Amino acid sequence: MFLIAPVLNSYIDTDKRRLFLLLVLGFMAVYMGWLMHDSSMIDGKNLVLFMFLYVLGDCLKSFKEVTDRIPTCAIVLSYLLLNIALFVGYITFFDSFVGKAIYRLGFPYCSPVLIFNAVLLFLMVGRLHFKSKAVNWLAGSVFAVYILHHQHLILHGWIKPCVLYTYHTIDTPWILILILGIQSLALMISFIMIDKMFVPVQTAFFKAVSSCEVFLKNRLNSSNVRIC
Repeated sequence: MFLIAPVLNSYIDTDKRRLFLLLVLGFMAVYMGWLMHDSSMIDGKNLVLFMFLYVLGDCLKSFKEVTDRIPTCAIVLSYLLLNIALFVGYITFFDSFVGKAIYRLGFPYCSPVLIFNAVLLFLMVGRLHFKSKAVNWLAGSVFAVYILHHQHLILHGWIKPCVLYTYHTIDTPWILILILGIQSLALMISFIMIDKMFVPVQTAFFKAVSSCEVFLKNRLNSSNVRIC
């Protein structure tokens, strides 16, 4: 995604291009990945959906004057009602056809309901105004925590056995929740520290990608001049 970002940035320089690219990527992600179950795009865990979300975020930023007109209470209420409906519906009809339909509609990465849910969350968080170096420092490693904990070796070789052992060892519910919470916190801190160790490598990589983006834009601009 970092490598493809300069290409996307060089194209979405106007609202018309931005919306056109959003529609094309949205069609590929939702229609092919969610509706048609294309084997290379099913569930949305692919580059096409990530590019779509990237352009979608850029569109929300570009049309901020429009989204700012939506009342905050309406965004929060819509987000809460949508998630409550999904959660209650899925739990209530878990083993039935309805439960499977709710899961397919609201939980895959490329489902339109989940994408709409993500937009609501983004708009809601975007209304918050606070400054904290600690929050920004931790937020920079959130994606690393997700990537690391989801690795097969860590998830099934380390986390799963630890959770199962704790679950079968402790009988008191509130103590079980407390221990699992402490374990989760310890894992997050460990993964954050691992991510921070690679900050110099990440910084060098970001600089290289940024240089490539500037070079690409300059070449595209010079090509446009020659064509004219």
